[in-house]
Amino acid sequence: MVSVLLLGLFLMSQSRQDPIAQIESTYADWVATNTSRAVPQPHVVLVEINDSSLEGDHPWPWSPLEYALFMRSALQFNPDVVAIEPTLNWENSQARGASLLKQQQTMKILHDYVLQTPKIVLGARLGYPDDPEVVPPLQQVPLLRNIKGDAGAIPEFTAIEEQAGEDLQLSATTAGEGFTNLPFQGEITRKAPLVFRYRGQVVPSLALQAIILWLKLTPDDVVVEPGVRIALGKKAAVPIDAAGRMNVDFKSPLTRFGCDDLLLAVDQQQGKTAAVSTAAIKGSIVLLARTDAESRTLLFPTEAKSSAGELCARAIATIQDKTFVRRVPTWFDFAVIAVMMALSCFYHLVRKRTVLLISFTGLLGYLFLSMSVYEVALVWLPIVLPVGLLLLVNFFSLFSPRQVPAH
Repeated sequence: MVSVLLLGLFLMSQSRQDPIAQIESTYADWVATNTSRAVPQPHVVLVEINDSSLEGDHPWPWSPLEYALFMRSALQFNPDVVAIEPTLNWENSQARGASLLKQQQTMKILHDYVLQTPKIVLGARLGYPDDPEVVPPLQQVPLLRNIKGDAGAIPEFTAIEEQAGEDLQLSATTAGEGFTNLPFQGEITRKAPLVFRYRGQVVPSLALQAIILWLKLTPDDVVVEPGVRIALGKKAAVPIDAAGRMNVDFKSPLTRFGCDDLLLAVDQQQGKTAAVSTAAIKGSIVLLARTDAESRTLLFPTEAKSSAGELCARAIATIQDKTFVRRVPTWFDFAVIAVMMALSCFYHLVRKRTVLLISFTGLLGYLFLSMSVYEVALVWLPIVLPVGLLLLVNFFSLFSPRQVPAH
């Protein structure tokens, strides 16, 4: 019993630290992948800049014309919020002559559509200055001022690497800026960052800024508690870790189609049925993001290569559906230790083969219990602790004398 207690306490503490934490995360991915459950349809539509959208006369990087065509098409279906992940800035464009004149004309068209958009979120990226000894001028960014607790673990940046043109930001009626940085998260991406720090101040990500506008909140309504949650007024509480990252539910249904399909659907809506589900756009968040082969640099738990834009869309869907995946509380670990301590008093009363059979059957039952709990409550149970204690009990069983009553 003492051995089970000591090993249990050790595994309980180490299961939240690498490398054992990676084993737990892999097991949680397996449970999530093999569990089916009913999830409501989120109010977010991912309009993809995929490989087919970049064919022909629309190579990457896009000009203002392509974004203007997207805006014109999306606004016809009455979205609540329009979010654009790529940075809309052509100040360093190499266009000359007729190309420059055409770019200026299409920029004016894009301005007009931005003016017509009720709420828009423009993507930006934080970074560091080229010369670390030169401090760049402080720029105006959206700030989240209600911070409770220590924000020291949230990634901090000292410069804005990419940002939409100031004229576009001023053109919008209700505009927000969201940052699209993705800190290193290991080989598999399971979390999406919701907040960053810019010069010591907490700023929202693109996903969080889109949700704030969609919920009709202001930055003063948002309370950030690092390591605990982000309170979105009284409408939602999003669990986050100390670095401001949220566990993403990768099984939430997601409405998605290519940008070229959206343009085609506009032409088909007169007297014909659109080839894509554009009806989902009304009242939703429409996110334009890259999903082409070059942008798919992230590995999801589903073993699919995806882009940062899809991670942003799935983060928005997770918050809207409130499908926040979390680990079971600590009391469950103590309960497992107590049960195994009690069972360790009786293993020597049965044969060794019986102990092995009971252990195997109990492990199968535990796996089914894990899947059932996850399906009902989106809570995953630990695997290292029960397996480690079962191995310890079986080790004692193999090398201990038996007290099996005669038949």
